Amino acid sequence: MATPTVREFTPELTEIAHGLRFPEGPIAMPDGSVVLVEMFGPRLTRVRPDGSTETIAEIPGGPNGAAVGPDGAFYVCNNGGSFTPVDLGGMVFPGGFNRDAYIGGRIQRVDPHDGTLQGGSDRRAADGGAVGIR
Repeated sequence: MATPTVREFTPELTEIAHGLRFPEGPIAMPDGSVVLVEMFGPRLTRVRPDGSTETIAEIPGGPNGAAVGPDGAFYVCNNGGSFTPVDLGGMVFPGGFNRDAYIGGRIQRVDPHDGTLQGGSDRRAADGGAVGIR
């Protein structure tokens, strides 16, 4: 039996934007931009083809996924801020569970025109923060 040939492949990567705080859930938009969540931003961000960024909405907790719904709104998965950010050489990664910061997981609707969050209220409503469906 012949020994298989192993070929190393190193793709050429081009940085489009920098300074994002653990981006996840990219959505390719018709205008050429990419909308994503920043888990440790915490926010919903548009990255334009030239690399410039725009905050669409501040998302209290830990947004970690996004999609566009049939109504054109953004729907964000939110882990409730359950992870502690860990800095490793200038890059941020999720660390251990942070019980004190956890506000409960949820799916949130973000209006694409004005960035407002819609849905029920956060279990820590006194903080004036997040709204979402729980």
